[in-house]
Amino acid sequence: MCKKNFPRPYSSRTYYNNDEHKYVHRCISEQDRWVVPYHAPILLIWNAHMNIQYVSTRGLGKYLTKYVVKPEPSHVFNITEDDKYREHVVARRLGSMECIFLLLGETICNSSVQVKYLPTEPPTTRSRSIRPISTISDDDDDPYWKDAIEKYFARPHIEKFDNMTYPDYFKNYRLTTRPQHNNDTSEHKHLYRDDFNYYVVKRKSPLLIRYKYLNLKNGESFFYQQLLLSTPCRTENDLLAALAIDKNF
Repeated sequence: MCKKNFPRPYSSRTYYNNDEHKYVHRCISEQDRWVVPYHAPILLIWNAHMNIQYVSTRGLGKYLTKYVVKPEPSHVFNITEDDKYREHVVARRLGSMECIFLLLGETICNSSVQVKYLPTEPPTTRSRSIRPISTISDDDDDPYWKDAIEKYFARPHIEKFDNMTYPDYFKNYRLTTRPQHNNDTSEHKHLYRDDFNYYVVKRKSPLLIRYKYLNLKNGESFFYQQLLLSTPCRTENDLLAALAIDKNF
């Protein structure tokens, strides 16, 4: 028997095994013993292999916990040639997308320009990340990391930034917590401070900006995105004011 418990034991019916916290599926022939649990309609729709099983209350908790705390494998290959170059080329782990491209013979391209993804969701649907508990004080009323939109609203109060749009801000400037010291005499060496006390530094090369594709079918999210990308603003109220003025929306 393999580590996945194949071939499966014979069973005249499908029932719940209290000891293993999972279902044992009907298995009455030798061929059945080598078939994983499945759901025929989904297999036909997906047109691919899929292991589908009933989930019990205790089994679900065990399954989720297993993957939440599952560590990355530390030793996948056993290479003892003491050749660091060969070790990197032969033994490095592949991501799923890279593996698919290689198997299909597709060309993998690298961008020569750094790409930055900007969120454009309205406040009511925007995802937020909670800061580590060690960084949150008892009187802190905002336990979340500042997102890109909030950082854009808090950009320096200087004329050159007043009429700068959201994409242009991150396309041409980067934020850092420490001042940069160099011998550059151009604008790249000038430091600005925003409302969150970040240092705002001019990029030497503009970034390529990406954001979620939306259309009219997305309703409010689409109009919010269009305003955010094209209207210089410092608060959500500025966007609402622009929405009331611009008859195109």
